[in-house]
Amino acid sequence: MSSREIAELTGKRHNDVMRDIRNMFDQLDADSAQFCAQYRDSTGRFLPCFELDRYHTEVLVTGCDVKRMAAVIKRWMDLETGAAKPVAALLGKISSSP
Repeated sequence: MSSREIAELTGKRHNDVMRDIRNMFDQLDADSAQFCAQYRDSTGRFLPCFELDRYHTEVLVTGCDVKRMAAVIKRWMDLETGAAKPVAALLGKISSSP
């Protein structure tokens, strides 16, 4: 799930979600490089984002309030059951950073 989608689902600013993700990886002593990606904004600029797996998404949202956590978990359930498609698949993943 992308950091942009997490921001939308939780009603948080994308910059704040990015900060929270970086903090999470720091606290886990984990390398975030494999989750780094980019997206094109409305002006055509490439901006950084993260593409998290389910494990890291759930670790991240565990610190959120119940409504935000529920929205993200429901989205994962919809993705897993096929009731929804990943945003990256709908828009075409722009780029992954090394």
